[in-house]
Amino acid sequence: MSMQEASKLFKAFKFDDLFLDNSGHDESNLLTAKKLKTEFKFLLQDKRGELLEGDDEMIRFDFVREVFLERGL
Repeated sequence: MSMQEASKLFKAFKFDDLFLDNSGHDESNLLTAKKLKTEFKFLLQDKRGELLEGDDEMIRFDFVREVFLERGL
């Protein structure tokens, strides 16, 4: 799924900190692979290919599912 599609899921489940800029202001289109890698470093350490960076940033739905399971949502 695209980062835009994943953003809707992360917002729906209140991962608001992923959408803040460095000064703490809400930026709706700020979700990036880099932020996801930082936030979910432990979950991603054994998984390669979950996030595709570059011009066409993509995220596997299975990874999003695991994030919600890991956080008990």
